[in-house]
Amino acid sequence: MTYASVYLLRSAINTFFDFMEVNNSNNPPPLHITNYIHITHETFFAYQRFIRKLERPIDYADKLRSAMSVAAQLSEVLPPIALPAIERDAREKTEPLFPDAYAQLTQALISHIDTLRSKITFREKLANVEPYEYEGVLKELTPTFTRADIFRWYQCYAQDSSRQLKKDKLFQKLRYTNDPELIHIGMLTRAVPAFKELYEDEASAYLLDIPFDPTDAPQGMYQWRPDDLRVLKTLISHDYPFHLPLPEIATTYARKGIQTLKQCNNVVKLILHRYTICNRTDSNIRLPMLDDLLSEYFPTAIDISAIVLFLMLQSGWNKESVLSLDQENFEHVLTGAIGESLAVIFSEKNKSQSTGKPYFDPKQIVAQSDKNDPYSIFNLIELAKTLTEPLRDKSFDVMPVSHDDESMNRLFCFLRPWGEWGGLGGRHSSISNQKSFMQGIRAFLSAYPIFENGRRLEGAKDLTRRLRPTWEHYKRKDHPLSFLSTQMGHSNVNTTDIYYDSSGIATQGRKGRLRSELEAIVSLLRARQFTGLLGNRAQKDAAAELKIFTIPGQENALWGCANQLSPDWIGAARYITPGKKCCYIQHCLGCSQIRVFEESLPFLIERLAHIEEQLEGPEATRYMSGLEIEKQIIEYILDQWGDDDAVRLAARYQRKHNPLLPRDLASLRILFDEGQFDEGLLDQAQPDRDGLGQHELEHRVIEQGQLDEGQSDD
Repeated sequence: MTYASVYLLRSAINTFFDFMEVNNSNNPPPLHITNYIHITHETFFAYQRFIRKLERPIDYADKLRSAMSVAAQLSEVLPPIALPAIERDAREKTEPLFPDAYAQLTQALISHIDTLRSKITFREKLANVEPYEYEGVLKELTPTFTRADIFRWYQCYAQDSSRQLKKDKLFQKLRYTNDPELIHIGMLTRAVPAFKELYEDEASAYLLDIPFDPTDAPQGMYQWRPDDLRVLKTLISHDYPFHLPLPEIATTYARKGIQTLKQCNNVVKLILHRYTICNRTDSNIRLPMLDDLLSEYFPTAIDISAIVLFLMLQSGWNKESVLSLDQENFEHVLTGAIGESLAVIFSEKNKSQSTGKPYFDPKQIVAQSDKNDPYSIFNLIELAKTLTEPLRDKSFDVMPVSHDDESMNRLFCFLRPWGEWGGLGGRHSSISNQKSFMQGIRAFLSAYPIFENGRRLEGAKDLTRRLRPTWEHYKRKDHPLSFLSTQMGHSNVNTTDIYYDSSGIATQGRKGRLRSELEAIVSLLRARQFTGLLGNRAQKDAAAELKIFTIPGQENALWGCANQLSPDWIGAARYITPGKKCCYIQHCLGCSQIRVFEESLPFLIERLAHIEEQLEGPEATRYMSGLEIEKQIIEYILDQWGDDDAVRLAARYQRKHNPLLPRDLASLRILFDEGQFDEGLLDQAQPDRDGLGQHELEHRVIEQGQLDEGQSDD
């Protein structure tokens, strides 16, 4: 039992006591809950309603019901009480990964598995590498100057006659010399005259034609360039970080124990000092971080998480079955019976058994594997065995609650980050620990971005439960239902069949087929080729002969008119003779015959910009109310279009091809006049030139309400 489970049960009991208090205060004494046996069906139903009213998790009732059942089985004191099932809301089915996300995940896993194999190859290189020695590293850190080095240094120094040799400057060089005579001079009180005398007598044999200072080479810890291979060999040969107990590793080998060079009394501390304290970001010589260096040899949480994910994806097992693999006994006796390359892998699971069956009665789960496939189940297990070999014989520093040494599967152990060794997790752990598993999956998805329908997968909740449906989605086509039933551990074929019918896989498939059919119908409707039953209004619209308005020079259509002979914008009867066609383009947005297309959106966006400029202008006109209504209509069309991408593309098109419309739409009327009006009528019977007239205000308010109710085609 985990901390979370205990906390859930304790919260459920406390909430039940609160429910008892409320129940007893609202009911007469005969109905009070004062005894354990007073908990009945009705009481438990009332408890569930109480939980929902408080907006607490319904898991409280489930946990309390389970605890009461187990307590009755393990104790003779509490009587068994039959309680009703928990009323839960219907949950969404777990759907498989979509093809793009599945392809990205597969490629990410393959790429990481390839890096793990290169890590094994890297280990083989260490066999012929010589480790560092403490004295050897110190010699690299502290210079040793010969007599020739000192004389050649002074040759360069003496070139500048204005500089006088100081005693301190001379001592800085002589302190690192190995020449006995120079060491003696460094101990004298009058060291400078003695050195100059020796230089005059013996330096000629060591001087160069072109002066060169051999002591000017950079020295010190920050200038040391260690070989990563030799460093790793040194740490491994000293069994770091497991050569000492955790308390000492977390103190004397942590940052506070290696702050200065004087604290580093062995080669391991020298290396840690160089790769941590002296590996600053502003240093001229940058080395890999210590965790990156150790990850070249030891497995990390990302490495093991990738193996576990790939095993789940390849086998169709759930996480529990994969983490129950026995590294010493995972091949079935049938391995090799059909072919040498065919392996049968098995594991066990305790959960999801029949009602009343003991928990610790594991059921065997099998899967087939091809030994010739480098990414098969068999080879992934062998890779995990090889990868975790340096850690398998190490005792865990910390054992998580509800885990023991057996449940912490050493096949999936890994080294934790160096900075966390002094915490609660220890130096290494197993991915069997739920917290480690979730952190490993999150780190893997951070290193390998995987997107599904534009959303990035971020953690185990987005991926783990969907791996088995994903496997089923791709394997069901290749294997018979009976084989899947056996491999998934179902009691019979009917269970598998029923599961498929209501699974997320089936739901996703149905959604895909429905979307395809709807898209096909929409395509036929747009092409006016659909044959079938339609509503009366749809039949009428389908039979209508649309008039498409197109402005010369523009590749897109402005909009369409369903019937130019029956305009219904306010005032149309005054200006249009019955039987004549309407060509008042400035009033189309106030007419029910308008048909707006996706190509119309750029024109509507520009028209909206023109209206807003007029409304914000300093001069008010009598057309302002009509412009306000027209503005509301256009905004409604854009808001309710239902395709944000189309609106975005239309706005981009409008910006690129601006201008698309004149500011006075009435000027377009002459383009669409098919000779139905004589010149006199054109000049005399002109309705408002732009916008919707003042008389249309009340009518368009009503039309706007109809739009909100979905009753208008605008």
